[in-house]
Amino acid sequence: APRRKIVELIEHRLERERQVLEAMRRGKSTVDGLIAAIYPELDKRLFSLARWQVLAQLDKLVHEGKVRLVAADTYQVLN
Repeated sequence: APRRKIVELIEHRLERERQVLEAMRRGKSTVDGLIAAIYPELDKRLFSLARWQVLAQLDKLVHEGKVRLVAADTYQVLN
């Protein structure tokens, strides 16, 4: 059912957000470091897609006041 799929997608995005924040709390601060932590088995051909996903998550977290950009491709968790 469409509603179930939407719920699954939202749950997946929230889980990815938790993974980003957890990796940041463990010291990962760069986009590449986050990608390596979240997608350890990533095929190099999919790197740019993973990068866009991580950047989208970081953009959301910045807008929510949970992280901030401190330098090019480097972020800091705020809480």
